Amino acid sequence: MAVIADRDLERYSRQILVSKLDLEGQLRLSRSAVSIVGCGGLGCLIALYLAGAGVGRIELIDDDTVELSNLHRQIAFRESDVGVSKSGVLARACRQLNDSIEIVASERRFGLDEVADGASVSASDLIVDASDSVATRMVIEELTRRFAKPWVMASAAQLAGQWVAFDADRTAACYRCIVPVPDAEPLGDCERHGVLGPIAGMIASMSALQTIEILGKMQPVSWAVLRYFDAESLELRSMPLARAANCPACHPISDSDA
Repeated sequence: MAVIADRDLERYSRQILVSKLDLEGQLRLSRSAVSIVGCGGLGCLIALYLAGAGVGRIELIDDDTVELSNLHRQIAFRESDVGVSKSGVLARACRQLNDSIEIVASERRFGLDEVADGASVSASDLIVDASDSVATRMVIEELTRRFAKPWVMASAAQLAGQWVAFDADRTAACYRCIVPVPDAEPLGDCERHGVLGPIAGMIASMSALQTIEILGKMQPVSWAVLRYFDAESLELRSMPLARAANCPACHPISDSDA
């Protein structure tokens, strides 16, 4: 029989009432571990929502420090945090929100230390990409494939954003099916192109929702379905992704093929 502490029963009571999550789903969340790569406009809100939802262990990975230009969208930070480690400040905010879960601040850039990155992926049930970097996503794709872990990718710029979930076994399309070239940048990053705070907030919220649905096993997951939101038209489009015949990850060239 599922058991939950009285304090947690009260804390999570409103989401336990959601029939597709209920008590069993809440317990799954409490037993789950997630690594969030990037503690910016997307990572801030994703981390806070997952901490509030009771995900048992959350690792926050980012080597950057808070800048004044971050504050319009990275709402976990305050003016007094300028110059301070993003992962450290965000970890503090998550602990203040929920002191019953484990929060780990990793002040490093994902993709530079294969041992540390591999340890993060292997110890997690799911990886959330909020990095705004194709190079970083390539590393996430490689490591999550190696350790058979699902991951959620999110990005936002200007007045648009997108998110997609990739399954652990890669039975559907993978990231390299849609971005085969490492230096390609399909949407663009906010440092170069700008972004409005609420756009980052919406994409972060939807990414957090998809993460909670996956970890809580709330419903069958639509893997490799790219969701694209355009704030100018207020349109949300869903685009199922097909496995690419020339994908270097799904269809690697063997010595016998060469």
